Amino acid sequence: MWEDILRAALESGLWAALFCVLLAYLLRDSRVREQKYRDTIDSLMRGLGVLDEVRGYASETLRLLRGKYKRGLRGSLEAENAAGAECEGADV
Repeated sequence: MWEDILRAALESGLWAALFCVLLAYLLRDSRVREQKYRDTIDSLMRGLGVLDEVRGYASETLRLLRGKYKRGLRGSLEAENAAGAECEGADV
């Protein structure tokens, strides 16, 4: 196929032949570049999968910590209320 195109370009002149050679080179080069881009995107997607896992673990840990904090806060508020009630009943 390229031989026929090159032969027709040579009949049309040197500039047409140079254009065809340059076009063939660019098409081949862009194919290689496109494959590199796809490989890069695939590796980034794998990295995002790992980040999603980490985000899930972090969310779960945060949820557990918030639950413990709220339970601890409720316990300390109840203790403060009990201490305040004792103070109200005492003569100071």
